[in-house]
Amino acid sequence: MRATTLRLTLPVVLFVAVSCGGRPSASASATARSAAATPTSDPTSSAAVLDGTGYTLSGDVTCEHADDGSIYDVPAAMWHATLKADGATVSYVNLTIWQFKQGGPDQFSLGLQAGGVFHHASTIKGATLVGSGTATVERAAATSLHAKGADEKGVAFDVTLRCAKVTQAVEEGGR
Repeated sequence: MRATTLRLTLPVVLFVAVSCGGRPSASASATARSAAATPTSDPTSSAAVLDGTGYTLSGDVTCEHADDGSIYDVPAAMWHATLKADGATVSYVNLTIWQFKQGGPDQFSLGLQAGGVFHHASTIKGATLVGSGTATVERAAATSLHAKGADEKGVAFDVTLRCAKVTQAVEEGGR
């Protein structure tokens, strides 16, 4: 069986994302908290709670999956979702979840830009561990990627990105 290595390009993307964002108005913040606190039946809506404040995420979520990938030479399925929403309070979310073929807990890396502040967490062994948390992938009518934990500054997060469509990830750095 041929293993595909998917290069983790997240750090470069994350540093570029730091310059995005803006401050929300008080009414925009209240609207975002109210909307996020109300569960939605829309299977393609995404949401985030950051330090107790809820946000309904706007913009398209781009999702990829590779069943036969690897990270740090360990075979794993990779799930990746990115949301870019210029001008929104939460203007950028990048979540990658690795599900290891030999079992064990899923590992993830999350980058999130909210109101001009960047948040990062990574539980990927072999990389620099930052923050803490857990991640899951739910495959139902729509695929959902979920991460919950605390970032590098101890700020609590709970993020769900819902994918209307998942495409096959493009191989990078294969053997």
